[in-house]
Amino acid sequence: MFIKEGTVLKEQVKYSTYYEMTLEQHWEQIFASENMNNEGNTVAVDAAVECEVVTVGGAEAMADQKDAVDGVMWFRRFNKVTGETSVGLGIEIVERMKRERDVGWASGQEK
Repeated sequence: MFIKEGTVLKEQVKYSTYYEMTLEQHWEQIFASENMNNEGNTVAVDAAVECEVVTVGGAEAMADQKDAVDGVMWFRRFNKVTGETSVGLGIEIVERMKRERDVGWASGQEK
């Protein structure tokens, strides 16, 4: 993972250090219903939800598909105070994260 530090990208990549990266998955309740009067076990839900969110430094970021240059996909976050923050990930890392997301993983007895 590369963090754009205001230098020429080739120079930064040459001297870049490694950063730790985590892939986190969590579930949020979007709908709840109680079975009132024992009316069966079906519920109709019509809701639009985000299925994937990327965060950089704890704030939501946008993936720039058009800016996947030289095997690096850039994720940009904009902040009124600090301006733009960019994090570049190798395409291989992005693809691996997508595979992990699609397959899922088990923690203990839960899936």
